[in-house]
Amino acid sequence: ADLLVARAAELARECREPTTILWHGGEPLLLGADYFARAGRRTREACASGGARVRHEVQTNLTLLDGALATVLRDELGAGGVGTSFDPFSGHRRLARGGDYQAAWRAGYRTARAHGLGVGSLLTIDRSLLGRVRDAYLYYRNFADDMNLRVNVVYALGRGRAVAHRFGVRPEEWGKALVTLRALWERDGRPGSLAPLSGWVAFAEGRRPQLSCDCGSCP
Repeated sequence: ADLLVARAAELARECREPTTILWHGGEPLLLGADYFARAGRRTREACASGGARVRHEVQTNLTLLDGALATVLRDELGAGGVGTSFDPFSGHRRLARGGDYQAAWRAGYRTARAHGLGVGSLLTIDRSLLGRVRDAYLYYRNFADDMNLRVNVVYALGRGRAVAHRFGVRPEEWGKALVTLRALWERDGRPGSLAPLSGWVAFAEGRRPQLSCDCGSCP
């Protein structure tokens, strides 16, 4: 953590731009509250001399998030929120310690929100979920207290084409899924953010949203 933060601060000074450290997986919360508290302290020390701004973002499955970790992420690391995967119906995910993965995810979500952390969720549509897009939207809408959802799609690319028939979604199927999501989101009055749809709508209405790379906005 010490080396990582020091290098990030050096980069921020050199580029004269904020540097973001993304704590990603495996599962970063396995590092524990003390580790992140140290990273937060080292960040403040590295940036104390001025000329450097280092930010932290966290991507987690939420199943290990408790009050102590949430407090450290918020107060020590300075994270305004966390990103997570939303996987409501898949049986692929298991907890190594046993127990119900979905229940652990929901508990982690509630803990994050109770401690003032925003939660951005990512739903990946593969072939197994094509027929349940509406159910997935309603699950999230009825559970989450803030609509902050991004929907991605699994598609065939490169060597992945060999297994595309098992997981991949064809363009016309993805289009129909987006039509379904748009209708539900419009019906609910366009709450919060439903990406990529919310970005596309903002673009069509003349605003200037920051679209993601898959929408063609990469430099």
